[in-house]
Amino acid sequence: MDIVAWYTKEYLAKRFYRGSPRLVIGCPLWGETYTEWFMKYCLPSILAPANRKALDDAGWRLILYTDQQIGLPSGVPIEIRGLPEGYAEAIAENGHEKFKIVAVVHNLLVHEAGRYPDAGFHMLLPDHVYSERFFANLLWLAWKHPAIVQTSLTCVESKIGPMLEHYRQADGSLPVPASILGMLGEQTMTDQWRSWSLDGNDKLRKMPNTDFIFWRGYDHIRMHCAHQNLMWLSPNRCRHADTNVGGTLDSELPRYTHNYCFSPQVEDDMGFIALSGGGEPAPIVPFAKFRKDFWANLDGNKDFEKYVRTPCFLPCEPADGFPSGKELDFKFQQVMRKLEEV
Repeated sequence: MDIVAWYTKEYLAKRFYRGSPRLVIGCPLWGETYTEWFMKYCLPSILAPANRKALDDAGWRLILYTDQQIGLPSGVPIEIRGLPEGYAEAIAENGHEKFKIVAVVHNLLVHEAGRYPDAGFHMLLPDHVYSERFFANLLWLAWKHPAIVQTSLTCVESKIGPMLEHYRQADGSLPVPASILGMLGEQTMTDQWRSWSLDGNDKLRKMPNTDFIFWRGYDHIRMHCAHQNLMWLSPNRCRHADTNVGGTLDSELPRYTHNYCFSPQVEDDMGFIALSGGGEPAPIVPFAKFRKDFWANLDGNKDFEKYVRTPCFLPCEPADGFPSGKELDFKFQQVMRKLEEV
């Protein structure tokens, strides 16, 4: 399977671009696990009443590239397209192959959004779960920002799944308040992600060997990471995107956003989590090694510093005993000062 030839064929395909959607959403969908998570959690959270109303009012297209047989909810503007021949098998043999198809499909959909009169793009993945007003608030923020980025916690599906069922509606939708989703996410994050917490690590002598760090605050989780999800890319940015697929969107943010960086604030009431089967804790290393590896993870691109310095917030239910937003600002500045030491 030649993925370059497949990309070219899809890019040049003649399609009927009906209507004037405001948002194009889509991703590749493969394998039984991701398909189950998409149908059980991701799509029902997108179809939460406030999200569905905002998307329907604005106009949207959901495009899935998949080899799976899935039941389509009535009235949802979903289009199903095929994956490259043999690609599901390639992913089964080598899990890293999934990053290639994710990168290619997202790039194709960025360009597809750009062919509509006024459509932006949202980076969907099948293991995402959104808060009940995520898209309602995203579409409002989209009028002010050419690009919006955000990251999330990754949670153990077998732990958080039963908790999410409490919010399941009779129609199958999954409207979970952002603060509740954040609280559940904190309780069920994988061991790997939990090991990246800097809570209580004020002396910073030793650090998790990672490029993702976070703290729990009074009413939110504050996260810093260079490689964030592209939650909104404006119509103009979509039209000016190139066809050089260097990697997944999170690893190419400056090229797509033209170095613009905005992440929703706590009061914007937007949260999402990702699902996982688990993960091993990160090794703990001296700060000097953390500093070296942290900057190396920016791939030599200083533009990524902007994304590191921009905090991402996951709203949580308020809890006493955790730092305020200002206290977390100070803690992050401490980390950055040490990172900048020669």
